[in-house]
Amino acid sequence: MQSSCDLVRAASDGDPTKRPAAFECLVRRFQDLAYGCAYGILGNFHLAQDVSQDAFLTAYTDLGKSEAPDAFPA
Repeated sequence: MQSSCDLVRAASDGDPTKRPAAFECLVRRFQDLAYGCAYGILGNFHLAQDVSQDAFLTAYTDLGKSEAPDAFPA
């Protein structure tokens, strides 16, 4: 299993044909954590889904700006 740091690097500046697959691995690895945090704060199933989805979209567009790829879950 690849480390999160390796997946972030692959999803941000790796082979363009492999970027989506690397980011998909990150989403699968952290989707429950993101949803759980959002639900804990919002207390609403649907809003938590929306917020976690928005967070992943933002992460995808801003991955190249990351100075610390090992801090992805944060």
